[in-house]
Amino acid sequence: MDTQEFKKRVLRDNVFPFLILFFLLTSIAAGEDYIAQLKNVVVLKVSDEQFQIKGEIVNNTDKELKRFSIKCIIYNPSGEVVEEDQILPFVIPIPPRGSSPFLLPIRYKPNMEKFTLQVINLVGKELSVHTGGKPLEYKVPR
Repeated sequence: MDTQEFKKRVLRDNVFPFLILFFLLTSIAAGEDYIAQLKNVVVLKVSDEQFQIKGEIVNNTDKELKRFSIKCIIYNPSGEVVEEDQILPFVIPIPPRGSSPFLLPIRYKPNMEKFTLQVINLVGKELSVHTGGKPLEYKVPR
């Protein structure tokens, strides 16, 4: 087999994997739609014993958004997990392009410094979330 024939064979045998890779890379580069968007997230100190996280989750797809929860992971100053909480938004399923408010009350514990928010499916896989350019990491109010 000469070089030209080998190149044609390699190209012919690998067109499909190259196309898949191309479409994956172009969708990432184009900013593929996010599944959900967290909006209007507000962290409030309610009392000396409790603070709350409230906001809105928006379904950014053309299908119902169901079987998911909002997960809050709270860290101490060393970056170790102090607590994990999960809640469901008030409306489930969220209709296509619809939204639902959420509210998560949390009791203060020693050494709480910051927390992150995630939108996860039933098996714990994190879903893609658009934050409007804001980080999903927040300081615990004092």
